Amino acid sequence: MVVEDLNRMAPELIDEMRTMQPAQRQMFFWRVVSPENRAYATKFISDVVDGGVPAEDWARGCVVVPELPVRELLGLSAEQILEPLSVTGDAVRARVAFAGSAQAPSPYGGAPAAEFAEADYRWSPPRRGAIKIATGAVELLPITRPDVAVRRWVTYRFAVAFAGEPQPEGLSSDGRKVLSALAREAEEFGGEGVPGFRGPDEWFE
Repeated sequence: MVVEDLNRMAPELIDEMRTMQPAQRQMFFWRVVSPENRAYATKFISDVVDGGVPAEDWARGCVVVPELPVRELLGLSAEQILEPLSVTGDAVRARVAFAGSAQAPSPYGGAPAAEFAEADYRWSPPRRGAIKIATGAVELLPITRPDVAVRRWVTYRFAVAFAGEPQPEGLSSDGRKVLSALAREAEEFGGEGVPGFRGPDEWFE
């Protein structure tokens, strides 16, 4: 019987793969799963067969964050940037923590985020403007103001991508707030700290 859902793979099949050599596992996996599931072979074998993650829990849940070019972000309202995240059915209550050095460019560091516990390995955000990240791949920090979180993140993105360039055209009111806050941070802190995450929330309101 062909396995259509990897989260429902029978324990007997997983145990059988554990007795095989790596090359045999791959061939066996391809033989027992549906064609659309073959792309997940390497990850499933690593996490479930070798790593011991229960199949029913594998790749369950995700974090959804905005995914748009910086110049486009500056032309949108905070509400429009957050709207693609609403597919999770959960409110935006967190932002992605910076991993390692916050000075290293990171498109998702500081991004507002929504958790979607019901997502499985096949789920992807249905709307343009969002991308999913595996649960556990990033640390989340709580926020109280999603609109402020958006402006902080866009400030960071703009400062990293276009530092020193002329002000772009077609700014939304939120985009203007972003550039105003960035200028105020630069005046107060110079080049120290992470742009967008130096000043108080009031600068981003």
